[in-house]
Amino acid sequence: MTTTLAVDRYIADAPAPMQPVLTEMRTLIHEHLPGLTELVCSNGFAVYTNSANEWIAGFAWRKKGPMLYIMAKGVLDRYDDQLGSLRSGRSCVEWKASSTMTMDDLRKLAADMLHDAASVADVNPG
Repeated sequence: MTTTLAVDRYIADAPAPMQPVLTEMRTLIHEHLPGLTELVCSNGFAVYTNSANEWIAGFAWRKKGPMLYIMAKGVLDRYDDQLGSLRSGRSCVEWKASSTMTMDDLRKLAADMLHDAASVADVNPG
């Protein structure tokens, strides 16, 4: 199975309500981090790696909902104030509206974070 097919399967195996959201996150990552290798890691979520095999971004479905991962060093820290309670752990962002952020705002913020991840990880941003 190719890595892209593995991610296709990962999305297809997610609960039906999460599938469009995971596809949306995947599209965002492809738009802002073109040329990365897409795979499902041993931890069970989709990751995107650069030529040095470093994890740059990813997405997952969890019990509490879809999660966007920004693993490029220091990027998520720069957005901590804007993310507020949506930040979950070192590299995780809960993909849902909050009392301080609409889904449109979160999409725009995710695009900014992914663009920053591209520059930190030495990837040509889209």
